[in-house]
Amino acid sequence: MTGKGNYRFFWYCVLAGGLALGSMPLFARTIAFGPLEMLGGAILAVVSLICLRKPRRIRLPYRRTLS
Repeated sequence: MTGKGNYRFFWYCVLAGGLALGSMPLFARTIAFGPLEMLGGAILAVVSLICLRKPRRIRLPYRRTLS
C-alpha cells in the first residue's frame, strides 16, 4: 500500500525539481546555460505530469469459484 504513495511522492518531487530548474535562469545570471536549464526543467516537468496522470495498474483479487 505504501508503494503507490512513494510513487506519487517521487513524481511530485521530480515536478518540483523541474519547475525549480526551469525557473532558475529567471533569477540567476546564467546566460550561457540558461536555455539548457529551461529545456531540462520543462522536460522534467512534462514527464512528471505524464507519469502522475497515468493510472497505475490495479490488480483485482483472485476469485475462487465453488466448483
